[in-house]
Amino acid sequence: MAADGEQQTGRVLWLDPVVLLSVVWVAGEMLLIALRRPTETDAKKTDRGSFGLLMIVMYSAIGVGVWMGVSRIGLLPGPLFLPLHYSGAVLIVAGLVIRWTAIRTLGRFFTVKVTLREGHRVVRDGLYRYVRHPSYSGALLSFVGLAVSFASWATFVVILVPVFTAMAYRIHVEEAVLVQGLGEDYRQYQRTTARLIPGVY
Repeated sequence: MAADGEQQTGRVLWLDPVVLLSVVWVAGEMLLIALRRPTETDAKKTDRGSFGLLMIVMYSAIGVGVWMGVSRIGLLPGPLFLPLHYSGAVLIVAGLVIRWTAIRTLGRFFTVKVTLREGHRVVRDGLYRYVRHPSYSGALLSFVGLAVSFASWATFVVILVPVFTAMAYRIHVEEAVLVQGLGEDYRQYQRTTARLIPGVY
């Protein structure tokens, strides 16, 4: 009976929407890294290590945060778990939709390392009318969903504070490159849009 119970628990875990969505999420990001990574020569000076830093911070924060969530550290009252867990799944989906919509809109100008492509221009279509970095907005929303899904205030803090800090640095590096490469056109774009969240940041 114990073995049957453990097998059932394993099946339930892998059918959990947050687990399934996380697998899809990671697979998508790995595909992006494989397909949209510029040559090291192109990105060596412009990226300033922001891609590597972001990867280290994200995966470290996720690892520690998930461990804390599974260990029930900072767990909120029991009745809140299921509503928060499934709300987190919804937020992950919403974030992925925003991120991939933004990437599709940006097209060939999107790369995982900060660099300018030949013919690079300011894109103001779709979500880019409202925020300058909607792919990061979507990623951040998915991280919020992941943090919320554990119904733990400790996991929420451990995941979101480092990830947001690393993203803010990445945006700083990216915008410096875009201002240098695109000049006044990008400065004007900065004056009329938010970085990540309209009216907030």
